[in-house]
Amino acid sequence: MAKLVADSTYKIQNLTVNVKKIPFGTKWIKDSGNFRKGDKYKADRLMSGGSGKILGITIHNTGNSADAETYTRATFNQNMNSSRVHFYVDSKEAWQNLEENEVGWHAGTGDKGLGNDSYMAIEIIMGSERGEADRLAEENGALLTAYLLRKHKLGIDTVVTHKHWSGKECPIYILPHWDEFISLVKKKYDELAPAKTSDNQPDEYAASAVYKAVQGKILAGTPEGDLRLHSAVTRQDLCVVLDRLGLFDGLSAGN
Repeated sequence: MAKLVADSTYKIQNLTVNVKKIPFGTKWIKDSGNFRKGDKYKADRLMSGGSGKILGITIHNTGNSADAETYTRATFNQNMNSSRVHFYVDSKEAWQNLEENEVGWHAGTGDKGLGNDSYMAIEIIMGSERGEADRLAEENGALLTAYLLRKHKLGIDTVVTHKHWSGKECPIYILPHWDEFISLVKKKYDELAPAKTSDNQPDEYAASAVYKAVQGKILAGTPEGDLRLHSAVTRQDLCVVLDRLGLFDGLSAGN
């Protein structure tokens, strides 16, 4: 069977995410379980009653060691029955199957239950042997989780297990050390923090005045050298500037 070709890809650190989303309007081409030919292949609606608001992320483990591309290919070939998840991730890469803010089928809460209706699903492909491939898959899953938390401005506390929704022992290989996994997500979350940049480039009209203020030690910035040129001036900032201008000379600081 020919491998899938992603519609696009992007990188999160060293993790490649292959984007191959099931189109809205896709229908079943055959009978499968409770589905009949012509039925909707997925929910075909946005989360949280159509608003698209994402409330969190549900973590799963797959039942066998097939890779993320194989799971995505099985999904597109309509061989996954009712399972519709947002991401599959293994030790090497991730595949995205749904829009991040559309309803999936993964939590066991029904089509309109909160788990499916408002939470993204990440299937982390692991086995029972806890080998190197499992370690890398879990690390990639934690990185993907952290990235999505930052992207959608979600807290670490919005990451939950499949068991949280339905009682199923899932993610079966992560549940015994769930706290360690959450700590890894937090570590990756911190690593993905945007680099702090200095605000030292004045607008053209202010360049000469800024130069004079710096040369005259009226404008000193932070200990790291950030002049914060476009930040609002607080009352205490104003007092410091006036003091540097000598307007307070002769006055007592008081207590």
